[in-house]
Parts: sequence; C-alpha cells; structure tokens
Amino acid sequence: MKSFEKDLRFAGGTGQLLGRLEEVLASMKGVRDVKTVGDAMVTAAIGVSARSWGEVITCRIVPDVGGTARVTVSSRSKVKTTLFDWGANRRNVGEVLRLLSVSGDPSGHPGSSPPE
Repeated sequence: MKSFEKDLRFAGGTGQLLGRLEEVLASMKGVRDVKTVGDAMVTAAIGVSARSWGEVITCRIVPDVGGTARVTVSSRSKVKTTLFDWGANRRNVGEVLRLLSVSGDPSGHPGSSPPE
C-alpha cells in the first residue's frame, strides 16, 4: 500500500488541534520537517530507513458540527514508484491518531476511538 488515510473527530477548535498535531508529529520517532501550512494543515517527513525511502504525513483539520473538528491523517511513500510500504503508512497514521487521542480526549463521536 503506497498510502493510507484515516480520520477522527475531536471536540475543540482548529487552532487547539493544530498545536496538538504539531506536538504529536514532532514527538514521533524519525519525523523531521514538521510544517504548518495555513491554519488547518500540518505536514511532516519521515526519513529513510532500512525498509523505506521515507514517508510524508499530512494532517488536515476540518470544522464539523457541534463544536467538533474532524482530523484526517494520511501517510504516503515519498517515492512514487514504491509498490510495497511494509505497513509503514498504516503504522504512521495509527501512531498519529493514537498520540492525538492520548494527548486530548476524543469527543466520543463515532470513529473517535484510537486505531488498533
């Protein structure tokens, strides 16, 4: 799988979530170049490893109903010709959502439980 994406709904505004996403991404092993793009997106790069040429993680925040916001996290391989990522993109997305859930309580809406 060359990419993976999943989302989670959180209580709170986009500004608060943006700061939490920056902290979460910066705390992950191998992550570098954490950048905020506009007022609703954060990107980060994961460097080369023994099994990968690296990945790009993108987190988008979209305001949702009832004072919540939906965070969509995606991870894709840096090299477009990658055929297998050995589960790296799924692990990256799961780790971001897990750390985000731990750093702030999810709103309890459907789909807000931490990934397996």
